[in-house]
Amino acid sequence: MSRSFVVTDRGEWVTKSVLDDYRVDRSKIVHDRFENEYGNMGAIEPTYPPELTRELLSKNIYHATCVKTKATDVSSYGFTLKEIDAGNDEDITKMESRRKEAEEYLESLNIGEVIKNAEIDFGAVGFGAMEVILDEDNKVIDFNHVPSYTVRAHRDRDKYVQMVANKVIYFGDWNTNYPSMDLDFQTGKWDYSNRFKGEEFRKANRIVMFSNYSPNDSVYGEPDIAGAIGSITSAVLNEKYRLSFYESFGKPDMLITVSGNYEDEIEGKDGKKYSLVNELEKEFRDKKGTQAGSMVIGIGGTDVEINVTPLVTDTKEQDFTLTREADRNDILAAHRVSPYRLGIAEIGNLGGSTVEESLANYRDGVVRPRQKQYEGLLNSFLKSAGFDFKVKLNTFERDDDKADLEIGKELVKSGAISPLELRNRFANKFNLSDVSEDYVEDLNAFYIEGKLISSSVVRKGK
Repeated sequence: MSRSFVVTDRGEWVTKSVLDDYRVDRSKIVHDRFENEYGNMGAIEPTYPPELTRELLSKNIYHATCVKTKATDVSSYGFTLKEIDAGNDEDITKMESRRKEAEEYLESLNIGEVIKNAEIDFGAVGFGAMEVILDEDNKVIDFNHVPSYTVRAHRDRDKYVQMVANKVIYFGDWNTNYPSMDLDFQTGKWDYSNRFKGEEFRKANRIVMFSNYSPNDSVYGEPDIAGAIGSITSAVLNEKYRLSFYESFGKPDMLITVSGNYEDEIEGKDGKKYSLVNELEKEFRDKKGTQAGSMVIGIGGTDVEINVTPLVTDTKEQDFTLTREADRNDILAAHRVSPYRLGIAEIGNLGGSTVEESLANYRDGVVRPRQKQYEGLLNSFLKSAGFDFKVKLNTFERDDDKADLEIGKELVKSGAISPLELRNRFANKFNLSDVSEDYVEDLNAFYIEGKLISSSVVRKGK
């Protein structure tokens, strides 16, 4: 007969059954609020239940940080408006006045906060939802975030249903338009607009839903983390096992293997019954630092062979660290977030920093595609309000302004661009004041090595 125990630095004896118990995940079961209502409401069930995927945010710091970092980078650096038709110089004053009105209009819709929250949902559950409210002239007058886990698409694909505290509300799809028809937010039925006259708050608002398309779910898509859920599970279980075990018993110190012809309960010389484990604990209680090897101890007339193997816990800690780093790298790869954006420094293969390349790839390959989708939506808002501008969401600044400045200076010296064009490149960043009309012509001229080659004014500007 043979049994094994782990002895901790506190002198605790831990059996294999206890060790196995600490490896069991006791995570709570999260229920889908639409679970019994999909058929009744005509709603489409997601492949990845949002109630489950959103819980992952609280399970892993790297996953949560990636989601929130992407949401911030997409939404939180302001916007720039560009006129669709610049007109001529006589229209500049009027155009700037309209630009200010357009900026105030977008700011009144709180677009930064709404997009940020929708992007957090997009990263966490695979889709983001936003409510759009129109006036009688179909001008967008309000814009709100709708928690994605409360929303489901209808099988007709022309509306959405939301459930909050057992209250059901229908929304029309932003891209669906039936001539002279509106959606009843209580019944979810489309009908002619006349039906709603005199019935306040019966006309449903619209929802815009952006999903992270996947062949696994063409309606809701899937979160980027879907491919690395195993890594999150690994990280959670390893951390839970290590912390809970250490807290309960201490740090593993040695492995004890007991073998011989014995019973779990033995009879001592005094005729009383004793637990073998308790007797062995007494033998080892004051023998910390016991050397590895084998020994034979007589307990109650029974010869028991004891094998003692010290545990190299430093190596175990190193293994745990390597596993944690591997899980982290999988999560960052799933999100395609540059580690430098999270404050994690990495060195290139040849010892040089890859920060610039990594940040550029992240900005151009992850952030800008997401921004362009929102820009299209915001441009439709501007059009509904009668503004002839297009919006561009700003991105985070990389540390490449010095390089751009040096390149710009060389372009000016070679006559490729004017000093005014170089100035305009940095005007917004450094909040430069407007250029006086007296200097515009000189600044907008072209020079080679400081010598004027053309005094023709290409265009006037700041």
